[in-house]
Amino acid sequence: MTRRITLLHTLALLLIAVATPIKAKAVDLPFRATGITPPADSAVRHPPAIELRIAQGETGARIGGGCSYRDIAGTVTIVGVAKTAASSQQATVSGGPGYQGFEVNFRFTASQPIAEATVRDFARRPHVLRLVNSWYPGPRYVEKYHLDAGRELPALLKVRTSGACTPMLFSISGVDRTDYFERAQ
Repeated sequence: MTRRITLLHTLALLLIAVATPIKAKAVDLPFRATGITPPADSAVRHPPAIELRIAQGETGARIGGGCSYRDIAGTVTIVGVAKTAASSQQATVSGGPGYQGFEVNFRFTASQPIAEATVRDFARRPHVLRLVNSWYPGPRYVEKYHLDAGRELPALLKVRTSGACTPMLFSISGVDRTDYFERAQ
């Protein structure tokens, strides 16, 4: 949990820093959002493309995005739906959804054999369905999308072919992982 919070905090700081008009040296960029003054001998360097954008005074640099994926068709089988300590804890997290969630465990079976070992190994292992923002789905979400143990759903395993996005992810037919309706109620 701490690791996820640290990663999210780092990404938030990076987004704030990149979106802030840049007047400082490139080495100052990671420190702008925190108010920390970088050491004079700081060795922080950015990729050339980011340094070029900084030098040109551009703001709003894209992080990730612009990715291409190839699809591997298959089926997702829900193997279990249960409250766990982790899924229940999200009800008390500041800024969280305000409800106890469920771990929805599933397995993916490809329609055709997968040649690449890394992709094949990823596809074979068990996965937990989470909403796009990393929340566990709540009880009404599980009911709305009929996420019952044993249910099979058409799905795609999306494998990144270019860009800096998530390397592999699932798209499950009929399940909207951006549906945050429970939060509003």
